[in-house]
Amino acid sequence: MSEPIDIDSTSMRALVEGFPKMLRLSSPSEAIIDSARALAKQGIQGVCLVGMGGSAISGDICKGLVRNVAEIPVVQIRDYGVPKYVDKDWVSIVVSYSGNTEETLLSFNEIRERRGSAFVITSGGKLQDMATDVPVYKLVDGIQPRAAVPLILSIVLPLIETLLGIPMSDLIAASHELERMPESWAKSGLTPNKVAHELSDVLPVFVGAEHLAPVAYRAKCQINENSKTPSFHSELPEANHNEIEAYVLYRQRRVMPVFLSSNWYDERVKKRIKETRSILSEQGVDSLQLESEGSTRLAETLGHVYRLDLASVEMAELRGVDPLSVPLISKLKKRV
Repeated sequence: MSEPIDIDSTSMRALVEGFPKMLRLSSPSEAIIDSARALAKQGIQGVCLVGMGGSAISGDICKGLVRNVAEIPVVQIRDYGVPKYVDKDWVSIVVSYSGNTEETLLSFNEIRERRGSAFVITSGGKLQDMATDVPVYKLVDGIQPRAAVPLILSIVLPLIETLLGIPMSDLIAASHELERMPESWAKSGLTPNKVAHELSDVLPVFVGAEHLAPVAYRAKCQINENSKTPSFHSELPEANHNEIEAYVLYRQRRVMPVFLSSNWYDERVKKRIKETRSILSEQGVDSLQLESEGSTRLAETLGHVYRLDLASVEMAELRGVDPLSVPLISKLKKRV
């Protein structure tokens, strides 16, 4: 179980600022890791990540981090059920922070009906009650699921790495790197506050590639939920095969692309970013580029998440809205 969180859970700013600390407050038990090792040794056909919203994004990030080393499929499912190919030879990691997410509960039922192996990560609810015969990691409760990303990721990533038979990432080292990053942001001039001001009166489109594509999606979601403003995400190189033709209108619609840089991108992707920004500039469109921070792919990925999470809170404060509450999501859940 996660350690108690000595962070004000009624403040989204406090929760986001506590991202590095939360990254080292939880880790899977030896029993859970032993179960994953045993399954890996038996041989599995794939890993299925199941979740919705804030409970799912950690899986996206982890999937991005292992994309170049996984020898079996790693898929993320956000739906009422899982694809037919997810059978008894697959292992599922089922995440629902609340434990009551309708889509996730139905998916877990299907996995059990197919006699598939599973691990459950939750703070309680119906999912914990249902998971009587599978390993369960109990999360500390009482915080917004999207703020629990570092807690969930620190369980999901070691689990995936064990199932894939690859070395575990050093989350503690990454956590300490994240704590030092605000100093680098201040030197570069692109602090979360500066990013928030740059994006406060435009429609941001976060652009990532490879392992940072999920980070672009995370940024879009955080701006939507925390600052209650529209934003979108895009992925390279695919965007260069369609979206580029719309660039001429970006200036008229006040769209600002935000490119996430990486020291680990393929050189062809780095060139695409450079030339894409050049074409944007030729069309009179401003863009923003967030440079890579972090000595490892993991630290770099989480560094981007951390800065943009903070920027989303800064944007909420600029707009005078509460970044913690999500009234429309709550209303919809009651209706369905």
